[in-house]
Amino acid sequence: MQALSNLADAYLLSTVSGFDRPSIGFPPLPAVVGGRFELMELLGRGNMGEVYLAEDRYTDLSVALKVTTRHGTRAHQRFRREGLIASAFDLPGLPKVVATGSIGMRPYLVY
Repeated sequence: MQALSNLADAYLLSTVSGFDRPSIGFPPLPAVVGGRFELMELLGRGNMGEVYLAEDRYTDLSVALKVTTRHGTRAHQRFRREGLIASAFDLPGLPKVVATGSIGMRPYLVY
């Protein structure tokens, strides 16, 4: 069981460590996205994207910046739809989308 735990730990570390590791097929992200959001650290990676802790230079608030790691029109449409749906809700338990944009061909959402 210890070996399995070590293997799982190694996998988790490989997927979330290395803030400066670019996504496969994409150039590295700039230090400041959209002239406003300063990337601080990678919080995690998933099937559709990466989530970074960022500092909003306009408001001095901490935000989560999610950027897609998928190529293709369909994946980008799905990612944008997530932003549209999330921005339609104003509930206490859900994060509010505060900005959207793109870095080249990579759309991003800021919560």
